[in-house]
Amino acid sequence: MSNKTNLMLSVILCGGAISATAATPGIVHARTAWARPGGGVGAASGTAYRGPNGGTGVRARTLTTNGQGTATGTGYGAYKGAYGSTLDRRATTTVSKSGAVSHQGTVDATGKSGTSFATSNSFSRTAPGNGTFDRNTEITGKTGNTYQGSTTWSKGTGYQHTGTCKSASGAVIPCKL
Repeated sequence: MSNKTNLMLSVILCGGAISATAATPGIVHARTAWARPGGGVGAASGTAYRGPNGGTGVRARTLTTNGQGTATGTGYGAYKGAYGSTLDRRATTTVSKSGAVSHQGTVDATGKSGTSFATSNSFSRTAPGNGTFDRNTEITGKTGNTYQGSTTWSKGTGYQHTGTCKSASGAVIPCKL
């Protein structure tokens, strides 16, 4: 795991008393809650594990309010398989007193044979009901072929999608499952 992941795990789980790099398989959970200065509350939870074959993972969630009607939730997870595959996901969602919502999220994954998957998304909605959604995705197969796609949606316009597949040499090829 990266230094950032180890640091995050140390902070979340008992102030560093538990290390994700320990060699013994197991799982640890921790959670906490607190009052925020100026109003509002916060809560966080985290889990770390190591599997019997060396796979590791950490995940954490937080929820905070500001005492004036806005709440923000975050989620994070990092996982590494015993044979080298990885997955990293992050998301943040904020909801205001007026009902406006914003969300951003990402997922990145790699396989041991050079495959990869990356996607990012965002969503926003204003209180009167206008909203937008965007998702961008890139996939690379073990032969080096790639897919790049984008999906958007907005109220009144609807969905739009574009996608392109390319060979390892960069030539455009038909997309097929």
